[in-house]
Amino acid sequence: TDVAVSSDIDGNTAANGNFIKVSWNEGITEGGSSGSALFNNAGRIVGQLFGGGSFCYDTQAPDWYGKVSVSWTGGGTNATRLSNWLDPTN
Repeated sequence: TDVAVSSDIDGNTAANGNFIKVSWNEGITEGGSSGSALFNNAGRIVGQLFGGGSFCYDTQAPDWYGKVSVSWTGGGTNATRLSNWLDPTN
Protein backbone atom coordinates (compact mmCIF):
# COMPACT_ATOMS: atom_id res chain seq x y z
CA THR A 1 0.00 0.00 0.00
CA ASP A 2 0.98 3.58 -0.44
CA VAL A 3 -1.07 4.99 2.41
CA ALA A 4 -3.19 3.38 5.12
CA VAL A 5 -4.74 5.84 7.56
CA SER A 6 -7.42 5.72 10.18
CA SER A 7 -10.47 7.60 8.98
CA ASP A 8 -14.20 7.93 8.95
CA ILE A 9 -16.16 6.72 5.91
CA ASP A 10 -16.18 10.23 4.42
CA GLY A 11 -12.39 10.08 4.13
CA ASN A 12 -11.64 12.50 6.94
CA THR A 13 -8.53 11.41 8.82
CA ALA A 14 -9.58 10.48 12.34
CA ALA A 15 -7.47 8.55 14.84
CA ASN A 16 -10.64 7.13 16.37
CA GLY A 17 -12.31 6.45 13.01
CA ASN A 18 -14.03 3.13 12.36
CA PHE A 19 -12.27 2.56 9.04
CA ILE A 20 -8.84 2.25 7.49
CA LYS A 21 -8.52 4.07 4.17
CA VAL A 22 -6.10 2.29 1.84
CA SER A 23 -4.57 3.57 -1.39
CA TRP A 24 -2.65 0.98 -3.39
CA ASN A 25 0.73 1.25 -5.12
CA GLU A 26 0.00 -1.80 -7.22
CA GLY A 27 -3.12 -3.79 -7.93
CA ILE A 28 -6.77 -3.32 -7.10
CA THR A 29 -9.55 -5.08 -5.26
CA GLU A 30 -12.10 -6.98 -7.31
CA GLY A 31 -15.85 -7.25 -6.98
CA GLY A 32 -16.76 -9.95 -4.49
CA SER A 33 -13.76 -9.15 -2.27
CA SER A 34 -15.87 -7.60 0.50
CA GLY A 35 -14.90 -9.01 3.87
CA SER A 36 -11.37 -9.90 2.76
CA ALA A 37 -8.63 -9.25 5.29
CA LEU A 38 -6.17 -6.39 5.58
CA PHE A 39 -2.97 -7.46 7.33
CA ASN A 40 -0.48 -5.31 9.23
CA ASN A 41 3.31 -5.76 9.01
CA ALA A 42 3.18 -8.34 11.81
CA GLY A 43 0.77 -10.51 9.78
CA ARG A 44 -2.24 -9.77 11.97
CA ILE A 45 -5.65 -8.99 10.55
CA VAL A 46 -6.51 -5.36 11.26
CA GLY A 47 -9.38 -4.78 8.83
CA GLN A 48 -12.06 -6.33 6.65
CA LEU A 49 -12.89 -4.87 3.24
CA PHE A 50 -16.03 -2.74 3.42
CA GLY A 51 -15.89 -1.29 -0.08
CA GLY A 52 -14.21 1.32 -2.18
CA GLY A 53 -13.51 2.58 -5.65
CA SER A 54 -10.41 0.57 -6.53
CA PHE A 55 -11.06 -1.35 -9.75
CA CYS A 56 -9.70 -1.75 -13.27
CA TYR A 57 -10.92 1.65 -14.45
CA ASP A 58 -9.71 3.60 -11.44
CA THR A 59 -6.57 2.15 -9.90
CA GLN A 60 -5.98 5.28 -7.82
CA ALA A 61 -9.27 5.22 -5.90
CA PRO A 62 -9.04 4.17 -2.23
CA ASP A 63 -10.60 1.18 -0.52
CA TRP A 64 -12.18 1.20 2.92
CA TYR A 65 -11.57 -1.47 5.53
CA GLY A 66 -13.59 -1.72 8.72
CA LYS A 67 -11.33 -1.92 11.76
CA VAL A 68 -11.34 -5.33 13.42
CA SER A 69 -10.81 -3.54 16.74
CA VAL A 70 -14.21 -1.89 16.22
CA SER A 71 -15.94 -4.99 14.83
CA TRP A 72 -14.70 -7.11 17.73
CA THR A 73 -17.32 -5.52 19.99
CA GLY A 74 -19.39 -4.00 17.17
CA GLY A 75 -23.05 -3.39 17.79
CA GLY A 76 -22.89 -4.81 21.30
CA THR A 77 -25.00 -7.89 20.58
CA ASN A 78 -24.19 -11.58 20.18
CA ALA A 79 -25.15 -11.41 16.50
CA THR A 80 -23.05 -8.35 15.66
CA ARG A 81 -19.80 -8.89 17.62
CA LEU A 82 -16.91 -10.73 15.97
CA SER A 83 -15.71 -11.84 19.40
CA ASN A 84 -18.73 -14.12 19.80
CA TRP A 85 -17.84 -15.94 16.58
CA LEU A 86 -14.03 -15.92 16.68
CA ASP A 87 -13.39 -16.32 20.41
CA PRO A 88 -16.57 -17.90 21.82
CA THR A 89 -15.01 -19.31 25.02
CA ASN A 90 -13.49 -16.05 26.18
